[in-house]
Amino acid sequence: MNEFFLKLGRIPARNYLVWLAVLAAVWIGCGVWTNGVASGDETRVAGISAEMVFRGDWLVPRLNGEPFLEYPPLFYWLQAIGFSLFGINDFAAAVPAALAAFGGVLTLFALGRRLGFSGIGAFLSCVLLLTCAQYLSNARSCRVDMLLAFAVLLAVYGFYAMLTERNGAKRFGFWCVGTAGLAAGILTKGLVGAALPAVALGGFLVLRDILERKFRWKNYLAMAAGGAVSLVPVGIWLWLLFQREGQGAFDTVVFTNNLGRFSGSQGDHLAPVYEYLLHLPEQFQPWLVLLLGGIWLLVRQFRHEKRETALFLLCFLLFPYLLLTASSSKRMVYLLPLCAPSALIAGEFALWAVARWRDCGWKGAAALLKIVRWVPAGVAVAGLAGAFGGVPGFAAGTLTIGTAVAACNLLRKRRVSAAVLLVLIAAGFLTGTVESIVWHHRQEKESLRGLFEYCSGQARSTGAELVLYDPPERTSGAANYYLKRNVRVRKDAAGYDGKSPELWILRNKRIEGGMEFADSHRVYILPSEPPPVRK
Repeated sequence: MNEFFLKLGRIPARNYLVWLAVLAAVWIGCGVWTNGVASGDETRVAGISAEMVFRGDWLVPRLNGEPFLEYPPLFYWLQAIGFSLFGINDFAAAVPAALAAFGGVLTLFALGRRLGFSGIGAFLSCVLLLTCAQYLSNARSCRVDMLLAFAVLLAVYGFYAMLTERNGAKRFGFWCVGTAGLAAGILTKGLVGAALPAVALGGFLVLRDILERKFRWKNYLAMAAGGAVSLVPVGIWLWLLFQREGQGAFDTVVFTNNLGRFSGSQGDHLAPVYEYLLHLPEQFQPWLVLLLGGIWLLVRQFRHEKRETALFLLCFLLFPYLLLTASSSKRMVYLLPLCAPSALIAGEFALWAVARWRDCGWKGAAALLKIVRWVPAGVAVAGLAGAFGGVPGFAAGTLTIGTAVAACNLLRKRRVSAAVLLVLIAAGFLTGTVESIVWHHRQEKESLRGLFEYCSGQARSTGAELVLYDPPERTSGAANYYLKRNVRVRKDAAGYDGKSPELWILRNKRIEGGMEFADSHRVYILPSEPPPVRK
């Protein structure tokens, strides 16, 4: 087994990068093809991007005709480009987040190598990131947070590489990468896109300079210059927005949806300062144990060896976490940018544990490989038969077992490349199978496609007008996305004449009557039914 690990260490880093790119494309791409747009944040975001396309207005994000300025428009622009190329559909809606997740995995590999990780170490950290439930689920969704996470990671990588690079031309190139990451983060979700990398890198620089008793002012100046340049794209958009919509729109973006949300004077999702600690067991699953062990290991390394890498990783995780904790607005998805440093820390601990225990622990593993090497490969064949026979759960389980056995045999024979290729192929099938099961169940509870397909058909056959009754953002966005047009809104029933044929769509868990659809939505056919009355 020692020879096996030595062989893994001798594999060139570029081979690991190729394997990683294939693995990430398979795991993330399968979700893009199988998932749909769920009610909630996803329908709102997709609806805003769809409205950019069918209205032809790419400057002002709008939700059913009204300006929606909660976030700057970068994610909407990317999604609208996808809609323009592929049509307004679920695949195009998921592409921006999927590409951001894919880019995040490759950037993490580059950062790991810059930090001194071996090829296998950087690869392992990226695999931990890919298999993190929060990261993978958001990679296959239609939310802006994945693009923010990628932008933050890109900014941190660019500026850290600049700080550690001696070649002048390369330093400038890395500075440009970091500045681009900052600009993308700000243009995705406002000032938080700059604040997260700023506190991570700034905290690292300050602590390092204090410990070394040396003030490197050029580093601070370079980062400040990058921050100033990164404000140019969002500044241009804000100036154009001000020219079109006036001072009110400008104040909404700059003050209400940045400073106001942080302080708690505006926005929702307000929670106490200890909220994230209450949900600690939910974070970075299923690798939370490795993360906690990695934090312990880094603290130990820093105390005894004063390792700069340990200090950087701790700053990359803890300072952004403290900033997000200080914010009044809290959701678990806001912690998504912390998955990258968590994966590096967990990967560091996993390699340390393997190196420490392999001499004793892997003897049993070697014996186990000899026992299972003759297990029939028919288990994998049975898995494929289950897939074509319409039994996806059986297929997924048996294929997993068969792949594991076959891969173990290949690894025992030192055929690492063949084992990796086998796992990648099986991962694609397994991921697609599991996604189809999960999404089918999720679609029944959350997708509003059936609601708007029904209403669209009824409106065509009866001539009734489709109306949104005091709709929340998710309903307005779904109407834009599925119908590809704006829909009339009624705030109450006072303006209805009692005669005109109308289909009213509303979302309320406390109202009865009408036809029920997903996510507590109901449809009332007027005037044959009485208008709904809120309780």
